[in-house]
Amino acid sequence: MRKLQLDFLKEEKIGVSKNVGEYWAEAAIICLINNGHQSGVKILVDFEDRLYPFQLEWTDEVTEKIIRSWGDFVEAAEYGATAIAALLIFPLTGLVIAGRVPQLMQADYTLQTVENYEEGEIEPDALLEVSGILRKNKGNTLNMRIQKKRRHIASNTRKRLSYIRNYCRI
Repeated sequence: MRKLQLDFLKEEKIGVSKNVGEYWAEAAIICLINNGHQSGVKILVDFEDRLYPFQLEWTDEVTEKIIRSWGDFVEAAEYGATAIAALLIFPLTGLVIAGRVPQLMQADYTLQTVENYEEGEIEPDALLEVSGILRKNKGNTLNMRIQKKRRHIASNTRKRLSYIRNYCRI
């Protein structure tokens, strides 16, 4: 079983700053604790019709101040999901987050191979769309969110192509 360390996000080895990585990690920890999990929680990831077991770990202590800071658990779920996605991307695809995409585009983040990222390539190798659910319920399931994201992606294909062309010229 592969271990994923939320602390890794603070090391600036992907396309976000240390502060953003800390923010994401804190959001993930708050959501996990809110759902009764502790460091070392095991997760099973379904990727391309195959199941991959992971163990999610962290070292940060959660204080009352941190809990009060994350009063909006919907927002925390989005950033917490981003933290976990950022950790899962490389072992599953060989890609890393390279940067943020402006809101309302086709995806949330650009992805690149480690080589392209380290060489400073601008053009993305792939795109990542993230969606977080704090708790699944009848009106908000994983399958419902996936379908909504697919519709969003399909409706924004022209915007994405335009964005990538402009993004590559910078």
